[in-house]
Amino acid sequence: MPPTIRPRVKRRLPLKRLVRVLTIGGCVMAIAAMTLAGGAQAWTYKVLHDFCEGAQCEYSSSRAGVAMDAAGNLYGTADLDGQNQSGTLFELSYDASKDKWQYTILHTFCSLKNCADGAEPADGVILDADGNLYGIAPNGGSTGHGVFFELTQAGDFQVLFNFCPNNDSCPDGSSPFGPLTYAGADDGALYDGSSPIYGTAGTGGMFNGGTAFQISPPRNPTGKFASWTESAFYSFDISAGAFGLTIGPPGTFYGVMSGPGGPNETGTAYELVQTESGWTESNLHFFCEGKLFLPCWDGAIPIGKLTIDRATGTLFGIAQLAAPGGGLIYELTRRGSAWRYTILHHFCHRKCHDGSFPSTGLTRDANGNLLGVTYLQGKGNGGSVFEVNRRPSGECKQTACTAFGVLREFCLQTGCKDGGRSQAPLLIDRQGNIWGKTNRGGAYNGGVVFELSP
Repeated sequence: MPPTIRPRVKRRLPLKRLVRVLTIGGCVMAIAAMTLAGGAQAWTYKVLHDFCEGAQCEYSSSRAGVAMDAAGNLYGTADLDGQNQSGTLFELSYDASKDKWQYTILHTFCSLKNCADGAEPADGVILDADGNLYGIAPNGGSTGHGVFFELTQAGDFQVLFNFCPNNDSCPDGSSPFGPLTYAGADDGALYDGSSPIYGTAGTGGMFNGGTAFQISPPRNPTGKFASWTESAFYSFDISAGAFGLTIGPPGTFYGVMSGPGGPNETGTAYELVQTESGWTESNLHFFCEGKLFLPCWDGAIPIGKLTIDRATGTLFGIAQLAAPGGGLIYELTRRGSAWRYTILHHFCHRKCHDGSFPSTGLTRDANGNLLGVTYLQGKGNGGSVFEVNRRPSGECKQTACTAFGVLREFCLQTGCKDGGRSQAPLLIDRQGNIWGKTNRGGAYNGGVVFELSP
């Protein structure tokens, strides 16, 4: 039977479960040091929930990771399940008396006529300090171009903004795509409820190539939200799959386009800078470039949100393809007015036990370790959870600057009951536990939510 829809209630967990949001898609707070796989540290893997419990549901997971509140409850979206097959917003809360996680559907999308409440949310949610959840859905809404929504701590769902509200050429963008961000998000802070939220739209804008936008909650004199406004501050000239924005120094954003951006139509990493005359875009790296661009040893098809080291300004990302075929991890380091591109790891080494086709942005901990997931390969061909330790260049020779380890390979259980093929960014709590989501596997082959503990 499909899971029961229950009203949202505030829960408090025992002390051993009291944790705080630390990292998701690049957000950082202090955590315990982590040992690379191959060292002495063992990791315990546990499935918290199997998606696709209803007979009508076949594929329930999405590229969205999970978020965690101060009480340790997990929240996320699934883009294709639910009673209307248009996605759900869910909560997982730990029941200490049963030592079990309880799954609750907080909202089923496309519940209103013509999906006025949005459809197919694929990019997760952000939380504010009051326990309210915010997110985007690329479809549905009053004109069918997507929505920005809120679920209050009291359990009330409302659409705060409809993209392309006039159903015209959509100058401010339509079909929002990629994770949302805000000032402080990459440092682990909860959203303050009053500052702008930033994101990317896949289409619309001046050239119909998508936009970089901000959405803001104006306040009335009583201090309550009056209305939300959205505006595009940059229009991309080609639709190439924007994957959200990374906030840089004041007046600066970073991101990637997967393709057909760049001279080889294999993707770019870009920078948006605010000037007196407006916003300008510059390319930090064209993928698959150089004399030996075939077969793209330097990578092609970058995806996911870029991760930033705020102390140095260094950017980290992944490319899905690279010779010999398994993708790679890279860094971009500013050198004066130019950027230096360095490959940290090529996937599909040693019979591909390290995984292949990295599938989402990296998560960086306070010790500088980078964590992520691959979609394929590993012993069970279900992908892997990996970690990269990047040492400062002054402490090592170039060949010894990066240590790579696999923390978990998916699909090791019969029938892939442990889950596999993840596309979701990882979350890390203060105790060093890793939380994530897969697209496939589990008891119903609809994906799982998992915990990986040191």
